[in-house]
Amino acid sequence: MDGAAGPGATAEERLSVLTLCEGAVRRLDRVTVSTVASLDRDGAFAEGRSGWGTCT
Repeated sequence: MDGAAGPGATAEERLSVLTLCEGAVRRLDRVTVSTVASLDRDGAFAEGRSGWGTCT
């Protein structure tokens, strides 16, 4: 992918890499939101529990 994104790549190749990366970022964002929501439902961020919730 570095070659397709580098200075020697065509504009079309760089746009393809950009499109691929944008899709990957969206998928990662969805996984992150889903994971945080699941942890929140499980009470992982509640006060009094060891972990993130105690950082107040």
